[in-house]
Amino acid sequence: MLPYIANTFPPHCSTCNVTLCVEHIQLRCVRYREERRLLATYYQSHGLPLPQITLLGDEHTDVVDRLMIYLTETNLISEL
Repeated sequence: MLPYIANTFPPHCSTCNVTLCVEHIQLRCVRYREERRLLATYYQSHGLPLPQITLLGDEHTDVVDRLMIYLTETNLISEL
């Protein structure tokens, strides 16, 4: 279980030894590097940047589908 869900504060990434946040999980954590590479490849092929605002925004509806795939492949979907 992720620390922020288990009410352990401050939440901490055991892989990277930094404070855990949505941005870290989506864009920086080395634990999810391979899954993120697939997400980044999709974004690049569609001319989209990969900042958190694109991931969480609703301007590109296909991004939500790709984000759900990422969350499923990393097994983070079960932690939500």
